[in-house]
Amino acid sequence: MFTFIIIADKKFVLGDALAALNKIGEIEYETPNRIAVRNGKSKDWLAFELNQDIKNDYESDELKK
Repeated sequence: MFTFIIIADKKFVLGDALAALNKIGEIEYETPNRIAVRNGKSKDWLAFELNQDIKNDYESDELKK
């Protein structure tokens, strides 16, 4: 199991990161701050921690649309 931290200072970076992760494999939201991605070639899950402030900004902007 590998753990990666996504640290972003721009809101669009989080969206780009999630899009890239979606290409890796199946995404599952474990908690509001943590997502896991199943690699299509293995049964391993990769865990990604989302920066809370960036996540809140991103969700806030998405709700405004």
